[in-house]
This record gives sequence, structure tokens and C-alpha cells, in this order.
Amino acid sequence: MTGDVVNLTVSRTTKFHQGPLPPPEQLEKYNNILPGAAKWFFSQVEKEANHRRTMESLAIRNEGRLNSRGQILAFLLSVVGLVGGLVLLYLGKPIGGLAGVVTACAWTSITLLRRRRGGRERLPTTNASKKRGNIAG
Repeated sequence: MTGDVVNLTVSRTTKFHQGPLPPPEQLEKYNNILPGAAKWFFSQVEKEANHRRTMESLAIRNEGRLNSRGQILAFLLSVVGLVGGLVLLYLGKPIGGLAGVVTACAWTSITLLRRRRGGRERLPTTNASKKRGNIAG
């Protein structure tokens, strides 16, 4: 070697894009490779958005139906408990009768008070219960 100095320059360019749609340059490249690709891509995005909106409205509607069914079943259970307790009282079984009446009335009262305060309270979940798949609520 004769002692020559060599300068070496290395450059690196990184492009980053974040978002649901690819950048216009990329769409143009797809269109050059496959004519109509950008139009197809946007039609798929539109179909997916419509599908998502449909599924969300179905989920909301089904949640309302489930809430109504739950309220009806809770009411029927309360009535059955109350009537059962009253029948037991009538048949001369005061302990069982009072237990049935008090339980039905207490359960109904607690349910109504929770609803008035803003819904049912959920138990806090722990990391251990999430790992086991036991999520309260």
C-alpha cells in the first residue's frame, strides 16, 4: 500500500408510512403493474367499511335484545321467588317462606338500585385470572 486515503460514505434512506391507505406513489406503482389495482383496492376498503358498520349495528341491536331478555327473566325469577315464599308462608313454613320473600325482595331492590346508579358493577380483573381465561364480568 502506498498510504492512500479512502473516504467511504454510506447512506441509508428509510420510508415509513402509517395509516389505512397506502401512499399515492405505491398505488401508482401497483396500477402500473396491474391496471385497475388502485380502483380494486378502494372498492375492497369500501366493502370492508360497510361490513364493519353492518356488524356494529347488529351487535348493538343484539345487545339491546339480550338486555331486554335479561330484564324479563330477572322479573320472572323475582316473581317466582316471591310467590314461592308466599305459598310457603301460607302452608305454615315460616322460615322457608320468609327466606323466599326476603331474598326475592332484596334481590329485586339491589338490581333496581344498581340500575339507578348507572349499571352493574364489575369485579376487577387480575393478570392471573386473565391468563387462566377467567375474566369477571
